[in-house]
Amino acid sequence: MQRKHKRIYRGNIEGITKPAIKRLGILAGCDRLGGLMYEEVRGVLFVTMKDCLSKAVIHMQHAKRKTLLYKDLEAAVSMYGEKLYGDEKTVYKGCKNVEDLVKHKGNCVVLGKLPFLRLTKEILQDMATEDPRISKPFQENFQYYIERKMINYLATACQVAADIGKRKTVMPKDLQYVYQHKCSPVAKDILVKKKRATKRKTKK
Repeated sequence: MQRKHKRIYRGNIEGITKPAIKRLGILAGCDRLGGLMYEEVRGVLFVTMKDCLSKAVIHMQHAKRKTLLYKDLEAAVSMYGEKLYGDEKTVYKGCKNVEDLVKHKGNCVVLGKLPFLRLTKEILQDMATEDPRISKPFQENFQYYIERKMINYLATACQVAADIGKRKTVMPKDLQYVYQHKCSPVAKDILVKKKRATKRKTKK
């Protein structure tokens, strides 16, 4: 009997290409992304995916299953106090240019589905002893949820760059600031006021 070899996934974060990140920026309303932003977005994306997947794997293992289902993702997202956008039957189309984004009114996935799936498997292989299987509803909704989260981060970083830095270009420090504080657009206003107050004190 021929032995089945385990496939090892490595370096799949590079599958998240610059054009795909630019499409995320377009949906977030960013005018311009700095040259170092692409690596920063990849880093934040990887950490966000890992955090969400770890919670989903815990629910899967508790149910004594080997397949990640939609309800595992739903339980993981509820731990953040959030809800999923679709349901088990939702299938999101891929958008590769601005025309597709306009056509689908942003209700689509802009990152490549296959690179995103490989990246998901790369993260999962370091978490569980046995590589869990991934159901299609889980993968579709997981990708859409992560993209919306990244778009929210980028949109808030864009506002921070405009209000605090007086810039149109979003820099890595803006995204780092937003991710560290887990800002929403509402929390951003409070943070902007605090930062302006500290600037006035330092000037005095």
